[in-house]
Amino acid sequence: AASDVYKRQVLCSKLGDHWVRLDRLTDPANCLRLGERRILESSLDEFERRFPQVFFAVYFGVLPQGFSSSEVAFWLLNHAAFGTQEITKRNEYGVVLVVDPSASTASFGLGYAIEMMASEIKAERILRLMSPHLLKGDYGRAVQTAINQLDKALRKIGKSSPRDPRVSSTHAVTTDLGLTPLRTPARTALVDQEPSNYRLD
Repeated sequence: AASDVYKRQVLCSKLGDHWVRLDRLTDPANCLRLGERRILESSLDEFERRFPQVFFAVYFGVLPQGFSSSEVAFWLLNHAAFGTQEITKRNEYGVVLVVDPSASTASFGLGYAIEMMASEIKAERILRLMSPHLLKGDYGRAVQTAINQLDKALRKIGKSSPRDPRVSSTHAVTTDLGLTPLRTPARTALVDQEPSNYRLD
């Protein structure tokens, strides 16, 4: 849509049009304790074994002034390389959760292929279930709730795609969001969907 193209241009003018590597748990706001991170990494390992084509990433950060969590989720879906040690994920199968603990906001961004399953995934319902934990600062339990709910929804959908063996190289440059840009922006942005967002009131 024309509005999505304009939105992407505006965000790129402020955040850049480079590609960045997005890990499963990116936490420049230091919301997660070490023990919580280890438990969540284990849960994400199991999630990826069941759904190897899907990548679920969580970004905790105090966002630059003037940016909403939904805008950052939108930008990440268009500019993040979802990678693990074994493979690089495809953006259309990406799910990004952006949490700004300072503004008390959270948003889901869904890649193109996942967006087609939005009615089954019900991102806004997942955010509502996470909300009590986020408001209490129990970020580990909030993310675990999201993992469990996504797992449950994808099990019902019961579809899978082959793994993509492509691997991207990195360049050690840190942006204002605490992300590492990739040296070669060789991938094409495929995501135009509006993220699901939720105010944690």
